[in-house]
Amino acid sequence: MKKLWILTLSLIPTLACLPAFSDNGGPRPEDQIPSDPFSDLTTDEYVFAAQLNDTNRQAFVRMTSEQRGECMHMTALFNTTGNTLSPDAAVEKVVATIQNKE
Repeated sequence: MKKLWILTLSLIPTLACLPAFSDNGGPRPEDQIPSDPFSDLTTDEYVFAAQLNDTNRQAFVRMTSEQRGECMHMTALFNTTGNTLSPDAAVEKVVATIQNKE
């Protein structure tokens, strides 16, 4: 009886790990850590994205490189009151332009 108890206890950690692996022995795709959404950004785009709030950062990362460049360029231009646009305002403006085209 004691041997059966020891055998049972030794199998519990093994059985607990089984669901985390696919049939080929590797981790299941749904358990994988998603790739870094910032990996496609240039250094300048990464610095720009770091200045954005979470919502605008997500929108910025999903944009094409041309759209991201437009956002970055807009922050360097003066708006009608002579002030520069904030990075968040620039992203929101480009997002609005994208939505109007759709």
